[in-house]
Amino acid sequence: MLRRGVLSLLPALALLLGGCVAAAQTDSGAAAQPAGEPSAHAEVRLHLAVEPATLDPALTADPALLDVLGNLMEGLVAPGGTPDAAGGAAERWESADGREFTFYLRPDARWSDGRPVTAHDFVRAWLHLLDPEVGAVNAHLLYEIAGAEAYSGLDPAAPDFAEQAAGLREGVAVAALDDRRLQVTLKAPNPAWPGYTAHPALAPRRADLPFGLVSNGPFVLKDGGLAVHGHHDAELTGPGPFALKLEPNPHYWNRSAIRLDAVTYHVEPDPREALRLFQMGYLHLAMLPADLAEQAPGAQAMAQPATMGLVFNTSQPRLANADLRRAIALALDAARVTAEAVGEAGLPARSLVPPSLAGGWPPAEEGPVSDAVLDGLWSEGSLVGELLAGALPGEELLEARRLWADARAALGVDRITLSLLHAEEAAGLAQAVKRTLEERLEGLTVELHTVPFAQRLERVRFGQFDLALQGWVAEHDDPLALLAPFTTAHPGNSARWVKPAYDALLARAGVAAGAARTAALREGEQMLLAEAPVAPIYHPLRYFAVSPELQGLRVRPLGARYDLRHAWLAPPGSLD
Repeated sequence: MLRRGVLSLLPALALLLGGCVAAAQTDSGAAAQPAGEPSAHAEVRLHLAVEPATLDPALTADPALLDVLGNLMEGLVAPGGTPDAAGGAAERWESADGREFTFYLRPDARWSDGRPVTAHDFVRAWLHLLDPEVGAVNAHLLYEIAGAEAYSGLDPAAPDFAEQAAGLREGVAVAALDDRRLQVTLKAPNPAWPGYTAHPALAPRRADLPFGLVSNGPFVLKDGGLAVHGHHDAELTGPGPFALKLEPNPHYWNRSAIRLDAVTYHVEPDPREALRLFQMGYLHLAMLPADLAEQAPGAQAMAQPATMGLVFNTSQPRLANADLRRAIALALDAARVTAEAVGEAGLPARSLVPPSLAGGWPPAEEGPVSDAVLDGLWSEGSLVGELLAGALPGEELLEARRLWADARAALGVDRITLSLLHAEEAAGLAQAVKRTLEERLEGLTVELHTVPFAQRLERVRFGQFDLALQGWVAEHDDPLALLAPFTTAHPGNSARWVKPAYDALLARAGVAAGAARTAALREGEQMLLAEAPVAPIYHPLRYFAVSPELQGLRVRPLGARYDLRHAWLAPPGSLD
């Protein structure tokens, strides 16, 4: 039986990206003490599903490779860092207005060759990421900085590119005041922005060495490059005997906290082979699809920081009727649709903000297999029972049919036909939505329109749809990333929903911090769900199996998902 502490691998929908969460207790400090003494030679072996051609964040956005990068490199702020204890390369930051920030690098921040990490290294890295000639896939992570998007979006084919680029580069509002002080100015206030710098793609960059030869995080690449190694145990030799070797960074500022002697990322694209290696005890952690996770003792569930849902085109006269939208949203039956369409690969959604963001994650019913620790912000279930005009669990269908009758009466029609636009990859989900809605709402016909993904994007952009299946993915551990697209002026407002009160709430959240920010975001989401320009269906899931020997692993929804800073290996006998 899989442990779904509430939450597999989403079938390759082009609509969604990766991210994950472990069912475990929250702990912002160091991990608990081990059950037994650490192993004499503590080498942890992790599954890597792709063979790395590069770990340069300007050249890859693969979640699996960002996992590796996060244990090699360190950004300004660690996940969960505070202004007085940033936890990363910076020891603290200051801001008087939530728009201009000054980061103070810690004096003992060092590269793995002993050289100091400086503010200039961060300026260099971020300008490289934004360089339009580089075309970095992660450049958008910096677009809140004043001038960043204009510089990054410049066309390298422009006749006067060099002249324009030089001017726009100077306009990017990031500057090294000296070796230890970095100043950043945003386009608009966002007190939560320093936390975004925890993403491993925003790590510093040296001027004198190619990326990867040195690192500033807890570990360093063995031999300073991407090495290929065979298994030493003949019984373990099989397809893809490649490994990426890491060892502790001797100059890491928090070196005393590192308890592992070595880390091996075993490259294995075949999940069945990864499962075999885990079952044999070779791998301490393996990423698995739901059907294979059933065979892994203690497999844990992970929620991607993403939501798949149904969007209503509120600019259409019929769908401007809020009761009609509410009726469809309530009749959708997310649990049934999720089970039919994706099975164990999805958690039925009760909110737009996934439980992997902003508030934590409830502990597994039987407790975690290992002492994995989750960092997150939004708690699953925080809005359950508060959805859509206060309809209570079990009463949704009655409420849906009442609203449906009221809406048809207001529109003066007995039957309503709506088109459902979806990409080819979401055909199964579209069929499940059609079946459920037509069965539960008398007089409703849903016509399916299947198009290639790029065409779906184009038709949504120009409002050529009634209903559409769409996915939202958070780039940062911040609910605002998923709620902001429904504000009036946002370019991603595919619902074309206009609600000044909602805009005001999110504007307030954007410049607030702490409890005030959380309250504004929660109130905004409640308003969004009550008005129903969108009906969340499910949050995509993944599963991973972790050995009981691997203790203190920290699992996060975004960026570097598997953090080994506080990890150790306990001898098997000590866990009996």
